Amino acid sequence: MIKRIHIESKCIYGSRKIIEVLHKEGENVSLKTVSNIMKENKLHSKTVKKYKATTNSHHNLPVFPNLLNQKFKVDGPGKVWVTDITYI
Repeated sequence: MIKRIHIESKCIYGSRKIIEVLHKEGENVSLKTVSNIMKENKLHSKTVKKYKATTNSHHNLPVFPNLLNQKFKVDGPGKVWVTDITYI
């Protein structure tokens, strides 16, 4: 039953989710039993990383012009200030 549920979930479910399905099907098993059976049969859950949007290009905020155009040579100190915002 554990192998069937694991395959039906496209190998995503771990022991906790499999227990939930088994309990809904009327089976009374413990987490430790399911975990041990999964280890014996080398059944592992796949971790799915959720998509996180990092940039919103469609906004109504003002976009400032690029006055430097990547030309960082200036006449003297204090004429141009630059920074890096990759940490944001």
